[in-house]
Amino acid sequence: MEKGCESDFSSVLTILYGHNMRDGSMFAMLHKFEDEEFFKKHKKIHIYMPDNKKSYTIASVYTSGADNYMEVYNNFNDDDSIKAFLNEIRTKSTYTREKKLSKPSRYLTLSTCTGNDSKRFLVTAVKDRRGAK
Repeated sequence: MEKGCESDFSSVLTILYGHNMRDGSMFAMLHKFEDEEFFKKHKKIHIYMPDNKKSYTIASVYTSGADNYMEVYNNFNDDDSIKAFLNEIRTKSTYTREKKLSKPSRYLTLSTCTGNDSKRFLVTAVKDRRGAK
């Protein structure tokens, strides 16, 4: 988890990092989202906590620089930072569920390597408002 993110996933953006392992472990499967059909069929991410489950709807898949989003966007301490983050996602998205990026929410980004040290492959999801806590 990125430094500055709350361990209970209550931050505006929670970033989880995982290696893209050749044996398919960790976050290697994230790259399946580079296929549009896979993106269309797989819409949810579930995070299982000791006392609850957090559910997110995948909103965007994109490649970006290896910048620390928490630093770039001032830890999301104001509306302008959040808007700038969402605009970046819209601009860089390979595939998106644009409607999901229009409402204030909590976001989850899964980040893995691309084989290029200056780039990361990212899947960003929006916390579901109903159901799971």
